[in-house]
Amino acid sequence: HADFLSTMAKVTDAMQQGRVPSRVAQGSSGSYFCPGPEPQPIRQYEIIFKPKDEEPYGLRNPKWTKWLHRNLCPCFFGRGCLIPNQGYISEAAASYMDVRLGLGIVPRTEVVRLSSPVFHYPRKVRNRFVKHGEAPPPKIGSAQLFVPGYIPAVEFFRQYPWVAEESQDDVEGEEDHGDAEEVDVESQLLPKPIIDTFCWTDWTRKQFFEELEKMVVLDYIIRNTDRGLDNWLIKPCKEPGHQEGKGGWHVHLAAIDHGLALPYKHPDAWRSYPYGWLFLKGSIISQAFTQGLRSRLLPLLTSPAWWEGTVNGLRRVCREDEDYSEEWFMRQVAVLKGQAWNLVEGLRDPEETPVSLCRRVAVVVWEDV
Repeated sequence: HADFLSTMAKVTDAMQQGRVPSRVAQGSSGSYFCPGPEPQPIRQYEIIFKPKDEEPYGLRNPKWTKWLHRNLCPCFFGRGCLIPNQGYISEAAASYMDVRLGLGIVPRTEVVRLSSPVFHYPRKVRNRFVKHGEAPPPKIGSAQLFVPGYIPAVEFFRQYPWVAEESQDDVEGEEDHGDAEEVDVESQLLPKPIIDTFCWTDWTRKQFFEELEKMVVLDYIIRNTDRGLDNWLIKPCKEPGHQEGKGGWHVHLAAIDHGLALPYKHPDAWRSYPYGWLFLKGSIISQAFTQGLRSRLLPLLTSPAWWEGTVNGLRRVCREDEDYSEEWFMRQVAVLKGQAWNLVEGLRDPEETPVSLCRRVAVVVWEDV
């Protein structure tokens, strides 16, 4: 949290010095890369800011294609299992759950308020800024720490195909199974790491799955309806002092784009929103959850005290929104606890895999009051 506050202070200083954010050209909402105060030889951003009122449902969405979609095809707009215009809350809530579960795969994300003339404001507000220099009002939204050096998983696997001892005839997981439009741009702007000599070994395969299963757990609990293979990132690193094949190379995983998670009911329409990682090679995704993960998560997920603290923390995050409803929040919690129930049952089985976990019947858990 201290790092996040320090970064936000840098961003605020940069805006006061006249360094303006850059709007993401693609995507279904208004998203902005915010730089730090000091110029960099290579463009370096500090956070990604997504204002509430520029989300697909927002009144100030700057994308005319989404305006047409919303007004001409309302029946096919949005996802019926999600609370509208709550993407920024979902982003922050996913980061909070990542911290509570001790996973460490989501770049820190919190609800903030920022002001910049490049944000999409009504014409009157823009005119006051241009003519009188009047600062536009701050916007509420989610701010996520920028993670340099990562590349999209789909690009990484294209450059470094998964190598396993078994047949490689499994279906490649390179298609997108969700709305990950924004992520293409975000990911392409990230500096590319130097990984010319990276190769898959028993060590890197094992360590990669240990990272992947963390994202599987998070996506499953928050019922992420938008996990493709474009909106999670991989960063290979070479650790000094380690022998090749015994830890010289290791990988980090960063999960981004959680604006379409935390539904208030399970998807029950013609679109089921499958998790994109289910389409990875069978030799990856059909492995059983590791003993280490099971040992860490089972005590948490079966602890009433942990759940009480987690729900209270989620409530604090969701209450940042002026349209907060306790009734709708408890519906979201019921789905979240239902997913956690299935996860606990799965983790108690040493042979449970991400694939078999997703085959479990969807349930909801309501508190007895």
